[in-house]
Amino acid sequence: MFWMALVAALIFGWLRRGSLARLGELELRGLMLVVIAFALQFLLDILARARFYPVILWGGWVHVVSYFFLFYWLYLNRHLIGVRILGLGLFLNFLVILFNGGYMPVSGRFLPAHVKERLALYEDGTHRLLQVDDALPFLGDIFYIPGLNEVFSIGDVLLAVGLFWIIAEGMVGNGRKKSS
Repeated sequence: MFWMALVAALIFGWLRRGSLARLGELELRGLMLVVIAFALQFLLDILARARFYPVILWGGWVHVVSYFFLFYWLYLNRHLIGVRILGLGLFLNFLVILFNGGYMPVSGRFLPAHVKERLALYEDGTHRLLQVDDALPFLGDIFYIPGLNEVFSIGDVLLAVGLFWIIAEGMVGNGRKKSS
């Protein structure tokens, strides 16, 4: 879904006579915070697949902590409308993750058997199968578009819209650094 938002934003930006050079001038602060958050989440996935016991025990809470890096990045970049939209999606995903022990619940309805098994065994450091007693199940990864082969949440849709907005507006010069 995020790749589609990225490609659509680039096309839309070019149609509006935008450029990648202008996108490079976009005033984004604290990008290292995003790198740290995603590195933590990636590391959780790797260690969970290796069945590293402490990750199975505490990984969900490390996942929750990774969101605080992202929230601080949102705060630093709140001057951009797209970041605000992205922030709403991030907050919705954070809520469902927080109330489900640090894991994003995923509907197994559309998943291949091997993916369902991996999620059931907690071999993913950030996601697990949706269970009947999960909190806020409507915010989990429960939606599916045929042909996309991906389940996603309401929060993911808002994240994609925010990403689209940031890139498309950045390409036409909105959100550029102020000249001194």
